[in-house]
Amino acid sequence: MQAASTTWSMGTTSALDDAQQCDFCKKGGVIPRNQKIAFRQWTDRGYVHCEAEIPLGVCNLCGEKHWNQEAEALIEEVVRREYDKLPQPGPR
Repeated sequence: MQAASTTWSMGTTSALDDAQQCDFCKKGGVIPRNQKIAFRQWTDRGYVHCEAEIPLGVCNLCGEKHWNQEAEALIEEVVRREYDKLPQPGPR
């Protein structure tokens, strides 16, 4: 699973003043927020079904969602945790 490596600042002034420019539309500002996501990931033991709340940046103009390395690390952690709950494959 690959994600864009986008970072944004969480300043002390308003989010609109600190917004990073959107990589997609090049016009809007990326506003940081947390969002709950649900997804499934194929593994060698079958699918794992996951839910996580991750930090996202959302463009205030086009709505494109950006995530950074912190979000990617959280997703990988959730997949690993759910993977570890799956039964071990039996001997062949």
